[in-house]
Amino acid sequence: MKECSKSIMRRLHEPNFANRYFVGSGLDIGGGPDPLGLYLELFPRMQGVKVWDKEDGDAQTLDGVADRNT
Repeated sequence: MKECSKSIMRRLHEPNFANRYFVGSGLDIGGGPDPLGLYLELFPRMQGVKVWDKEDGDAQTLDGVADRNT
């Protein structure tokens, strides 16, 4: 429980999280009560995070989330 909170200090000390992984808009699958979006101010390149949890539907298919070609 609270896995995001447990890992946040490690992520703050690893530059790839701020410069590569947490950049732009994201999707936090299974974020529930401990979403990554609570830490937006710590990762300035992260623009926003949508939490996708059980009430949003099947995380395998992500119905309602548009595909993005990158």
